[in-house]
Amino acid sequence: MPRFFIVAVIACVATVSSSVAQLPLAEPIQTLFNGTGLREVGALVASADGRHIYAAGRGDRAIVAFARNGSNGRLGRIAVYRDGVAGIRGIAAVQALHLSADEAMLFAGGGSTIAILARDPDSGTLALAQTIDGGFGVTQIADIAAGPTGTLYVGGSNAVALFTEEADGLRHQSTVSNSIEAPGLRGVAALDIGADDRFLHVASDGDRAVTLLEHDQGILSFVRTLLPAENPEIDLGRHRDLLISADGRHLYTAVQDLNAIAIFDRNPSTGELTNARSFLGEISAGTAAPSKLALSDDDERLYVVSEENSTVATLARNQQNGDLTLLRAVFDDRDAVTGITRTSGLALGPAQTHIYAAGAQDSAIAVFDAALTFIAVERNSGGAVRGMQQPAAVVVAPDGSQVITAGFGDGSLSVFDRNPDGRLQFSSTIRGSGPNELLQPTGLAISPDGAMLLIADFGRGAVHSYRRGAGDTPWTYADSLTRDEGFEDLRGAVGVAISPDRRLGVAISILRGSALLFAINEQGTLAFRGTMPALAEPAGVLFTGDGAHLYSTSSGDDAVIAFERIDGVASFPTIQTIRDSDAGVAGLGGASGLAITPEGNNVHVASGGGIFQLDGDNAIVTLARDPSQGDLTFVQALFDGQDEVSGIEGAAAVAVSPGSDIVAVAGFTGNSVALFDRGPVTGSLSFAESHFDTDGGLAGASALAFSPSGSELYVTGFADSAITVFRIRQPTPTPTSTPTSTQTSTPTPTATATPTSTPTATAATSCAGDCDNSGRSVVSELIRCVTIALSAASLESCEACDANHDGRVSISDLIQAVNAALNGCPTS
Repeated sequence: MPRFFIVAVIACVATVSSSVAQLPLAEPIQTLFNGTGLREVGALVASADGRHIYAAGRGDRAIVAFARNGSNGRLGRIAVYRDGVAGIRGIAAVQALHLSADEAMLFAGGGSTIAILARDPDSGTLALAQTIDGGFGVTQIADIAAGPTGTLYVGGSNAVALFTEEADGLRHQSTVSNSIEAPGLRGVAALDIGADDRFLHVASDGDRAVTLLEHDQGILSFVRTLLPAENPEIDLGRHRDLLISADGRHLYTAVQDLNAIAIFDRNPSTGELTNARSFLGEISAGTAAPSKLALSDDDERLYVVSEENSTVATLARNQQNGDLTLLRAVFDDRDAVTGITRTSGLALGPAQTHIYAAGAQDSAIAVFDAALTFIAVERNSGGAVRGMQQPAAVVVAPDGSQVITAGFGDGSLSVFDRNPDGRLQFSSTIRGSGPNELLQPTGLAISPDGAMLLIADFGRGAVHSYRRGAGDTPWTYADSLTRDEGFEDLRGAVGVAISPDRRLGVAISILRGSALLFAINEQGTLAFRGTMPALAEPAGVLFTGDGAHLYSTSSGDDAVIAFERIDGVASFPTIQTIRDSDAGVAGLGGASGLAITPEGNNVHVASGGGIFQLDGDNAIVTLARDPSQGDLTFVQALFDGQDEVSGIEGAAAVAVSPGSDIVAVAGFTGNSVALFDRGPVTGSLSFAESHFDTDGGLAGASALAFSPSGSELYVTGFADSAITVFRIRQPTPTPTSTPTSTQTSTPTPTATATPTSTPTATAATSCAGDCDNSGRSVVSELIRCVTIALSAASLESCEACDANHDGRVSISDLIQAVNAALNGCPTS
């Protein structure tokens, strides 16, 4: 474990008013743009347990399932379900999504079809259970409401249908259609059912009306319609949405053409509406042309989105009279907010800690916190950038002054100056000429002192060296080894590595299955030293920080090969090959990019095939490394689409932050980048978040690199010919004054269950900080202990944090937990 973590833990507890430490994550809160399934995203629904979000992408004829991070609200793609694929049907034109009361079923309605999908509450995955194709009187489904007793109400066109849950699935019971006997149902747009599953309210934009229907033992019947002529107080315009407050005392409708929210008093016993009035929004205030509404669980907040004005707003609700007050509104493409153009869907996380808004035109889902704060992904503008067509590699100068990309399609390098805030400014293009002309550069390596740059050229079959002068002197060409000069093993060169002492270099060829070894002098001249053992389609290569070992992936053999450096003869004999087929090893199919941690204890491998081989395990693999011997041991494999991991489809490259606590993976075919938190002991990874393609350029994410401080991550988009800059938020406990002795030892009341306070070491407290009784204490558990010490969580959530059993978590308890993480738990 890095020693700085101990300091951070102690500092966090010694600061009474400090915020709870959290693992670093990338800003923004998040915008997920269409990579798969979100084109023209509309309907959204969140599970009440807070674990999953489901979105309907009409343009992709799909439903996308997301896992939701409970602490920060971020979404990770679980699966995409497409109409007509893998047995799924009935979701080609979904307009409405709704979860059943027990959340075991997801109802999707569109056109005249209802698809019922069984939901796994643990994994969030879906499976088709039933499809109802018409025959129930609704031809253009606009909205769905699920009652608490297994009923389903479906509204659209000029009718509302009632279904009940039977042993063999949903069964149609009755339909009320617009008629002389039941007016006001022309153009049904939205509906909602009261908590008693008896009174259903229906909003229509054709009749500009609100209609009350009653459900009694499977029969739906007309009660009353409020038409404009009957309500001179308010001209009920075109309704887009409708909802009933949880207490049943008020009803709200989104009246789009009046830029208003209609408010009604409601009798919970009869469903009758009275005292119609309106909250008139203003375009500048963000509530103009409202299209979707959502109420918080406590009935204190009303959330509104406007498709016409691309806004999200939050309003305070007076729980006594139902009146509204605007609190805040955010607008697309203003104050760094993006992804909500033509806002078409709205969903709330548990306790409204996060708000999810769908932008139909952007094919995006934007995530906001409860205060509607949004921090956007910073993207390369693309304006004057030249030479970066299909970037295949990226490096950051060790001093942080420059970022360089290899433009495979342009036959050039693009050099960017890096500003202090991490943003990039295009500087120059390196193309070469004559014998040093670049054709298809694919690999880059920069020496630790920043003085030497090596380039692997796939098209030329070459490796080139460039030197950097003092100050602002441009990179200048030094030397090349080329296939034309007889170095046939350089044909199809894809990767290159340079030793820490700058004396040796290695270039690998995916076409020849070879690794060519060469010496480098101070002037950058290259001298051939031989070839290394044959490799099957090598895709990545790197030196260790001490230069003692070299590692290469073999995408053809689904393997990682370890070599040992023998000084004096410039030889690298093979010391180990670890294959996907080995006992206990998984995830190395299509092994491509690899990275080593700064301390040298772990090697992480991206197994997705990469740019040149689109076949792999779509995984990130962690290997433990013996720093002295160089041997590797399998630790873990995480796969795209499993255990809430997303964003590593076609995993092409991997990078480790300088602080060694974050691992980033580029998903080439997933058009994405994923971040993982890295454990301090074994180096095992836990999924943190993923970001999918934006107009800024993650399509074909091919390579990535951290800045020297780890505060920025640079990702190239091969298909978008772009580079995206991510800001990495670091854990920063806010230092305030020294702790006051207000930590009066008042044990939490729930801890009064004192089972004969004998200090015999039970499994629950035998290891300080071991919350899950796994026999070890890890960073996530230490953070939980800090949270308890700061009174932000109860001791019941992890009694192991209280090492001395005094009913509270003190600094001495935390030190014991940290020591357990560093040195291991007691054996008995």
